[in-house]
Amino acid sequence: MIKKLLKIENLIILLVAVSAIAIAVYQWIPREYSIRPGDSWKTLAVADKYEGGNSNAIDESNDSEFAYRYNIHEGNKNPFALLFFHPAEEDKLFDWRWMETISITAYIEGKERENYRLQLRNREEELFSPDENISRKYNQASLLLTNRPTTQTVSLDQFSVPGWWLEQVEMTPENVTPCFDNIEWVEFNTANVPTLGKCRVVIQEIKISGKWISGSLFYKSMLGLWLGFGSLVALSQIVLLRKELTKSASIELSLQRQKAELAEIAILDPLTQLFNRRGLRSHSTSAMKELRKTGKTFSLIMFDIDDFKSINDENGHSYGDQILQRVAVIVSETVTSNDPAARWGGEEFLMICKDSELQRACTLAEEIREKIEREVEITCSFGVCEVGPDLEFGEALDLADECLYLAKRSGKNCIKTPSSVSQTQTPLLTKQAAIE
Repeated sequence: MIKKLLKIENLIILLVAVSAIAIAVYQWIPREYSIRPGDSWKTLAVADKYEGGNSNAIDESNDSEFAYRYNIHEGNKNPFALLFFHPAEEDKLFDWRWMETISITAYIEGKERENYRLQLRNREEELFSPDENISRKYNQASLLLTNRPTTQTVSLDQFSVPGWWLEQVEMTPENVTPCFDNIEWVEFNTANVPTLGKCRVVIQEIKISGKWISGSLFYKSMLGLWLGFGSLVALSQIVLLRKELTKSASIELSLQRQKAELAEIAILDPLTQLFNRRGLRSHSTSAMKELRKTGKTFSLIMFDIDDFKSINDENGHSYGDQILQRVAVIVSETVTSNDPAARWGGEEFLMICKDSELQRACTLAEEIREKIEREVEITCSFGVCEVGPDLEFGEALDLADECLYLAKRSGKNCIKTPSSVSQTQTPLLTKQAAIE
């Protein structure tokens, strides 16, 4: 036993070391992707001239740098000039959901400083149309360039979706939130209100940095590793304990049998061997769950032995117990396994007729009523109601009880349902009668 514990301790130490290394690698070895001049990315300079404006732009990119020269003129409500980056491989998309920052090394010529927009264009599958530029979401952040080469780093948390784009698509919570799961284009654009005149922009490198997987997925994996290890340890201990407990297997079996017997006693009425209230609870819960899930209605039958107090007073409680037992036998022989029955209290009984509408429950109640009258030579009064989505189980019990009370007032030895009640009755009866 001690040797096995020592082995487990060694495994724990090993797992701690592996976890520490994995966390260190995750934290300190980032995932990086660079956009550099060459064959993997193509560029195109675009200005507002194609929209009827007067600005123009020329792509001057080469193998050593990305660059474009532009001249902003008045004549367009929203003048612009941008350098458009797209992968040389057609329809290539980038999943940058777990990236954290984007860095750009660039400078301008012809001006001391100027504001720009960095735009990551994400393909939105529910909006995407190859011929519509607007179907690619704009995720943008602002940059300030000077005439000296500098590297600026922007967190992806700083990116936002511009309002003008949201005005042209359906505004949904998904559209309002920046997305980086299908990045198709990168655009370097002039500011919303650019300075008029000429300028040349030189971009030496764009670098995207972050993690290989999301933090939640990484730590869930670590947790899964530890849980798996713990489960294996627990399983090995269970196997060991089972071996050590083989000598007491007969005692364990005896205890389990006693427990099962006690559980059965706890849910059965000792006199009638029908369910008691506790035993019927699980059936009522399952019936309500099925009703909420599928809309299948069920019915309740509540009945009471007429003048039972007189039976006890005239013949003694022992005879009364025999009457209860004979009634319980008739109920058990008449109902199906799908109609659990219980002694609800005293001389009162309750049945749940699953998958049964009111008519079928009334037919079953009438069969029970006739058998009891014929075989036991006593009478019973019945209240029957259908339970639909508009009722809670407690309300249905009250409704069945009210119908039973109505049967008592109507001369006993009969069956009453909510539909037989006038509009002057209680709200529950009126509500059910209106539905029927």
